[in-house]
Amino acid sequence: MNTRYIYSLVLVLLIMVSVTLGGTVQAYLSTCTFNIPGNGPYLETYLSVDGKGVTYIKKNNGKYQGAIEVSILVKRDTVRVYRDKYNLLSPETDDTSKNLKDFIDEQRIPLPNGDYDLTINIADKNKQEHPF
Repeated sequence: MNTRYIYSLVLVLLIMVSVTLGGTVQAYLSTCTFNIPGNGPYLETYLSVDGKGVTYIKKNNGKYQGAIEVSILVKRDTVRVYRDKYNLLSPETDDTSKNLKDFIDEQRIPLPNGDYDLTINIADKNKQEHPF
């Protein structure tokens, strides 16, 4: 009886978590560093956004599009060395009930050699939620 109760509790918790997380933006970040002889080193960021977790709004042309607000902050110790904030737009779609495509972004940030802290905040522009 205790085992059955524990399994039921775990199942209910998993359902609650999936409902809570459903509809939130999911994004994946990767970074690489490069050096161009004569120009110096730079950081590339690759952000991939799951199109199914984005809120779409209808545009004037009749198609739907999502928008993600991206904020990038790079610090060295406590000094801010780079800051940018921009909107990343999804591909336009005719139907938001199927085939929502993931979309990607790449940024190149020139930085001298050293150790840095990178902070990226992401928020769905079409939904009232806190950035993550």
